[in-house]
Amino acid sequence: MVREQKQAWCLLGLFAAAFSISTLLILLVSVKLAPLGFGVFFLGFFVPLVGRKKRDEAEVDMDERDKMIAQKATLGGAMLSMTVFMLACLITWSVYRNQNKESISIEALPLIVNAGAMTFWIVRSIMVVVLYGRERSDGQN
Repeated sequence: MVREQKQAWCLLGLFAAAFSISTLLILLVSVKLAPLGFGVFFLGFFVPLVGRKKRDEAEVDMDERDKMIAQKATLGGAMLSMTVFMLACLITWSVYRNQNKESISIEALPLIVNAGAMTFWIVRSIMVVVLYGRERSDGQN
């Protein structure tokens, strides 16, 4: 398993933990505490340290196939993230407009930005895992 796959699995595990914690907070305590569960997801800032080791100078970190997979996954994550971000903005705008409010709550804005960021990393991780799995099933690995 290459470093990119380890990082993807780590991020998917963090998302599963964050989703579980948020669900428990909603069910047991209050809906207002749900975003605290997704704070676990931001441990993902330390994910680049996963799989890092001292390497030989002769050892190749990424080959062309790995770069192609990373590029496809990044592009797919960015495209879906932008779509989610725009939908979140439009939905928020229409909800507040229908309630005859002239301004958007300051608490809604970080949720919109975080939704876009989390979508990027989740979709990118899923695509990395799927693309490496597809190549393995084709017998190329």
